[in-house]
Amino acid sequence: MSKFHSFALALALCASSLFADRVVTDQLGRDVTLPDEVKRIVVLQHQSLNALNELNALNKVVGVQERGKSRSAKTTSA
Repeated sequence: MSKFHSFALALALCASSLFADRVVTDQLGRDVTLPDEVKRIVVLQHQSLNALNELNALNKVVGVQERGKSRSAKTTSA
């Protein structure tokens, strides 16, 4: 195999991991699988809207928590 083909194969293998689902651990220690492409976003802190604006992702926001309302224990322990 030529050096170019070896390089192209290595590059393709590395690039494929960029488009894979991700598993993260949430604050309660649960493993959560995040899809490669996020289609909908719910914002629980208004400060997050600034970051989403910088990422040009405001069109994916489908819900924003009202100011002054906190999440109940039932919501966080489910």
